Amino acid sequence: MAGRVILDFLGIGYDQKREQLKAERTHRCVNGLTDDVKVIDLGGRYVDLAELNEEEAATLTRFIHGVHKACAHLTASKHGLDVTTFQAAAPLIQRLYEKHIQSA
Repeated sequence: MAGRVILDFLGIGYDQKREQLKAERTHRCVNGLTDDVKVIDLGGRYVDLAELNEEEAATLTRFIHGVHKACAHLTASKHGLDVTTFQAAAPLIQRLYEKHIQSA
């Protein structure tokens, strides 16, 4: 779940209908206060999805889709979030975080 939150922080979301990544840059505001903290709030920059190669995009798509299913249903199966996906996504998410938070 932490990886999913970091990806949202970096501006990466998931389009369930298209089953692909999407830019997620929405700030929800209540009474003039920002509810969501994003990388830009800390002087970084959003990830441009076009910067991801095909393999990276596929990994993050599988990861977010699996996390959504696993969290929504509290199950250990039928969500596609396997060890291989975790092992590929974790260093990728960390690299994106480090690159984009320090880009200010």
